[in-house]
Amino acid sequence: MLAEDVYPNRLEAAKMAVSNLIDKLENFSIGLIVFAGEPYLQMPLTFDFISAKMFLQTINTNIVPVQGTNIGAAIEMALNSFNYTKHNSKKFIILITDGEDHENYAIEMAKEVNMPQENIKKAIMRGTGELPGAVYEEVVYEGYGPGGVAILIEATTDNKNRTTAEIRKIFAQYGGSLGESGCVSWMFEQKGYIAISKQDVSEEELMSLALELGAEDFKSDDEDMYEIITSPQSFEQIKTLLEKKYKLQQAEVTMLPKTYIKLDGKQAEQILQFMDALEEHDDVKNVYANFDVPKEIMEKVGSEIK
Repeated sequence: MLAEDVYPNRLEAAKMAVSNLIDKLENFSIGLIVFAGEPYLQMPLTFDFISAKMFLQTINTNIVPVQGTNIGAAIEMALNSFNYTKHNSKKFIILITDGEDHENYAIEMAKEVNMPQENIKKAIMRGTGELPGAVYEEVVYEGYGPGGVAILIEATTDNKNRTTAEIRKIFAQYGGSLGESGCVSWMFEQKGYIAISKQDVSEEELMSLALELGAEDFKSDDEDMYEIITSPQSFEQIKTLLEKKYKLQQAEVTMLPKTYIKLDGKQAEQILQFMDALEEHDDVKNVYANFDVPKEIMEKVGSEIK
């Protein structure tokens, strides 16, 4: 980041690339980490893209005085910034660098989070120009899983035909069926979702504050969490105000089912295994479903999958 170049220098070129990426993002939160010899959190995860661009423009070579290219430390900071929660969503780290890692442990960091060796190799080759980049497109798949559960999938792919065939195969393996566009999307609605541990606050206090701030709904049905539902437009403001007072266990804009299908026994186990198979697909970003499964079955299947 501290290197001198002709205009646009590497830093300005990177800022342009990030700015163009922000323009194309939808329904994502974004954070910014700047790094040279050490990383610096320029902006935590937010859905406020206007603020993201403002933070982006303030990046300069004086932010990180330590020279070098410590990719591993930057990846570690990015990993630590994610919230790992019950709503299934994939996380992405987009690394913009000259490809040289002076500290030489970016690969070790990738291995620690179970990135396959072949993926690491390809990522390095693309970053250094040995492999051409790919053109990716956003795709949405809809269908029905075991027990008639509605499934909505968001994916990013450089080969739609390949991804469609692979997703269709997963549906078939678990007794589901991939449907046409629009067949289940009407069963979901985009909402802001915030979860706070019941150990951290009283129900009356939190419900009163959440509704005062403009939340659409407040739920206490979950055994461990209070759940706050907001409109997508008011989510960021409500989240910001709540996190000043409470520790948020989860906060995201997601697709919530309008109604749920209760499953038990073998069907419950099958839908959880099906969901895991979908989420493990490299192209899949998010999987939404309208099932309701007992907590003990979720824990049992979760331990078996691990």
